[in-house]
Amino acid sequence: MLSSYVVDVSRYQKKILPALLRSKGVGAVIAKSSGSLSKDIKFDQHYTDCQKDEMPIAPYHWVDPIYYPEKQIDTFLSINKGRNIFAYVLDIEQWWNNWDAWYKAVIKQISWSAVPRIRPDLIAKHAKQCVDYLVSRADKSVILYTSYGFVTSYAQGMSEWLGDYSNWVANYVVQSNKKLTLEWEDLVYYLPYGKTPLLPPGVTLKNMVGWQFTGDLISLPGTYYDDRATILSPIDLNLFSKEWLEKATGKTMPTAPITMPEGKDVAVKYSVSPWVTLGLRMREGPDLNSQIITVLKAGSILDYAGKSKGMWKNVTWNDLSGWVHGSYIQKI
Repeated sequence: MLSSYVVDVSRYQKKILPALLRSKGVGAVIAKSSGSLSKDIKFDQHYTDCQKDEMPIAPYHWVDPIYYPEKQIDTFLSINKGRNIFAYVLDIEQWWNNWDAWYKAVIKQISWSAVPRIRPDLIAKHAKQCVDYLVSRADKSVILYTSYGFVTSYAQGMSEWLGDYSNWVANYVVQSNKKLTLEWEDLVYYLPYGKTPLLPPGVTLKNMVGWQFTGDLISLPGTYYDDRATILSPIDLNLFSKEWLEKATGKTMPTAPITMPEGKDVAVKYSVSPWVTLGLRMREGPDLNSQIITVLKAGSILDYAGKSKGMWKNVTWNDLSGWVHGSYIQKI
């Protein structure tokens, strides 16, 4: 069961406070140590902070298909030689062969279609060479990070061998039109209860050890933009297998909440989903037999009143208060 929090960080999080993270239930940190042939400028600091606070840490390497596999993995291994880590992670998600063009697309100087791509078969071949070279030399577990969208769009050949390894899957199920700043106690209301991630072809729930369920969306105490730890930084959030982490780290892992607390939720705003073309009925009670108060149009903004019952949520709209089914609304 995926029931332990893990955060992953890089140079964009200039400061982390592992003791604070651990006090909030985080079991481990995955930190970028390298990409292409370069070392992440904050890795030494992240590693030192984790060691000081006895937080388990695993390094990850951004696999760049522009560069030779052996040189990249040698760089990755050299940076982490002699370090107290619990796994090696390969981040496989690059499809472009020109970083300048990629950056111009990021800042919207050119369209994404103008960014030159690497052939899918070459990406898959390069990734497998990196994996094989690392596995043959690593003294720790190897984890592969990727996503359904990447494999199916840019590296279909990876599906032939992904299932042979432990996988960390990216599939973002927490959606919001704006960045969120939360306390860790409130994160419980954003966990993907009862959901399973969209798995890349070749990956099964049995060989998936982690799920990245948000991407650069939520800011929480413990990770920061600045070295003085005064400005919170959005982070990717993950749920990992508690059993796998305990075996890999030799430590007892905290358990994240795995069921939504009954009758409670965060006071947030919702909107009626745009595909609800016939309208959403607001009822006097949390069931289909309750009297209809009004019918809400798609896009209507609702204030959450702080109570829930199963999938039903108590909301207010204008001067009306009632219950709507949670399947037809989304957080904003």
